[in-house]
Amino acid sequence: MRPRRTLAVLLVAAFTAALVGGVGGAGAAALTVHAGGAQALVLGRCQSSPVTVTAAPPEAGAAVTSLALAGLDTAACGGRPVRVEVVDPTATGGWSSAVRASGTTTVEAAAATVATDSFVPTGALTARVVIDGWTVPSAWSVTAAVGLRCVDATGLGRSCTVVVDRYQVWHGGYRLDFHVVSTSLLPFRYEVQADLSATGLDVGARQDAFPGWPVPASPGHPTWYPVGVRLTNACIVTSAGDLPVIALRGAGTGWNDLVALGWPARALGFQVDDTATFPSGAGCHW
Repeated sequence: MRPRRTLAVLLVAAFTAALVGGVGGAGAAALTVHAGGAQALVLGRCQSSPVTVTAAPPEAGAAVTSLALAGLDTAACGGRPVRVEVVDPTATGGWSSAVRASGTTTVEAAAATVATDSFVPTGALTARVVIDGWTVPSAWSVTAAVGLRCVDATGLGRSCTVVVDRYQVWHGGYRLDFHVVSTSLLPFRYEVQADLSATGLDVGARQDAFPGWPVPASPGHPTWYPVGVRLTNACIVTSAGDLPVIALRGAGTGWNDLVALGWPARALGFQVDDTATFPSGAGCHW
């Protein structure tokens, strides 16, 4: 046993000498000792502000196959995966039976569109948004189909309203005459959007605009689809491929292209027919 103990003593002495003398004759002052410390890795969701999830059915009770997301934090969550689930909170039988639709995308911008399974959106449903595996706050909304509305064509969000002046319907056609008003102090370019498939818009005299898509049959006239549009003091910024939705602006004549408080856009109108042609070279040239 003694030879082994002597060997151990010699090894310890040699190691001590190496520490004191250093390698290659360096002094003890050259020895650097690094002290390690405990580090904690904290994980959490990248976004705490709510993400708005919106479904926009083309008409009441219609199904959708996509959802619009808004309010994504690109600075904190850029490039991370997003999963959206539309849930029926009244469902029983577990989470899988409560999910009505779902879809995934990646955070690339503040707004995104997510393809989903086909489902009929209602206000009674809710949405769950998961970014990179973490649930973030969300707000659910359903945009009802609007038959006739006015928006700020410049994208600044100023409000305007379409006022119906006259509505006429006959076999194979109908016509809407209107003007546009606003409370904005500064004039801006407006856009009137009409969804010809929407019904229930009261234009007075117990008539709805629009008759529907397709237009229901009437005595002596079968069901028909509008295929042509004729314009009055307006130009069209959509194409036949966008039907049943059409979007109109002032015709570029200067006197009714803009709208503001005390400056309405007047004498506007459009007519749809089952035989006329859609405006060729559609577009507003100003």
